[in-house]
Amino acid sequence: MIEITSPENIKIAEAIAYSESLGNYKAIGDGGKAHGAYQMHKVAWDDTNNFRKKYKLSTFPWTNRKYKAAQDIMCMSFIELIKQRFKADYNRSPLPKEIYMAYTMGYQGAKDCEFKILNAPEYKQRAVLRFMDKYSFIK
Repeated sequence: MIEITSPENIKIAEAIAYSESLGNYKAIGDGGKAHGAYQMHKVAWDDTNNFRKKYKLSTFPWTNRKYKAAQDIMCMSFIELIKQRFKADYNRSPLPKEIYMAYTMGYQGAKDCEFKILNAPEYKQRAVLRFMDKYSFIK
């Protein structure tokens, strides 16, 4: 059984929202491709729905991306998906910064950087630092 809304996932999601949009649930970025507080792309949304189906959890159509509750659940589900992929590849749980790297760069992009911040493009390095700064202050 997976725990989508674990305290850890909630904390990571809060730091992601801050890093991606300053918590603006109406934000649209990346040329109109990234939506909501978590700036999710449709491909990530679809991957997350497939992950949720695997565990017989309800799914959310892309049209629900404008709703806060759907954004929150999909972000935390995507975090859990990243954790599972990472654990399968590296046989350990990912650190919060590794989760965020996979979130913001795509799992394969972060893997190509060996999940090392200094291997990421400079603008992604700044995003990871913003994330870690916020994450460290959340109780």
